[in-house]
Amino acid sequence: MLVFESVSAGGFAVFLVLAAVLVLVGFYTYLVWPFTKWDLADPSLDRLLLWSEYALILIFIAGAAAGFWCFSGEAFRQKSGRAGRGIPARNPKRR
Repeated sequence: MLVFESVSAGGFAVFLVLAAVLVLVGFYTYLVWPFTKWDLADPSLDRLLLWSEYALILIFIAGAAAGFWCFSGEAFRQKSGRAGRGIPARNPKRR
């Protein structure tokens, strides 16, 4: 179950990145392109294909690792050395 949740978090991270790219492309086509008429018709994107595949794989792995960290509860556990230092002990003699 933990692995499934972690992989789902990785897939969600990829979805968020693709949604952000979609918003940026929408911003470009709505504001920049009508004013500049620069339609990106001629650039060669073959050299970016391998880089984009590695970036998506890295985003998926980072999202899965973050999901594993959160869903396993490790993100919310207190460290043993820090416990008890933040709250002072109660003094029973003082009322």
